[in-house]
Amino acid sequence: MSFTVRPASIADAPFIAALEGSCFSLPRLQPQIEREIENFLVAEEDSLLGYIDAAIVLDEGYIGNLAVRERERGRGIGRALLRSLMERNRGKLVFLTLEVRASNAPAIALYESEGFQQVGLRRGMYEKPKEDALLLKYEY
Repeated sequence: MSFTVRPASIADAPFIAALEGSCFSLPRLQPQIEREIENFLVAEEDSLLGYIDAAIVLDEGYIGNLAVRERERGRGIGRALLRSLMERNRGKLVFLTLEVRASNAPAIALYESEGFQQVGLRRGMYEKPKEDALLLKYEY
């Protein structure tokens, strides 16, 4: 693994916004990402490879998105971002939650391999296309 994971800076916001636009049907815009930049971690090598973000409220965490450049997938970048987020919050949080499209088998497999368990279903949560979301939870 030759890449590193670090907290994002405001200079990373254009990359994050562009990656959101290429990965998600309803991406957040750069101004929103800039307002929430302290919630993001990025993976970088010679350039930025991916990101994860999580909102923390008291002792609970909610993962918003995890995205990796398409051509960089399969290198363990998503797993490294997820593990880094989990480790940075060990001892601070009681649990982490997230929603994932029910059809996103690779993401579900990643989360389950890291100890997340399905605790609910949100019918019709996603748009473009309309789809259910699985609610996953990791307890520390």
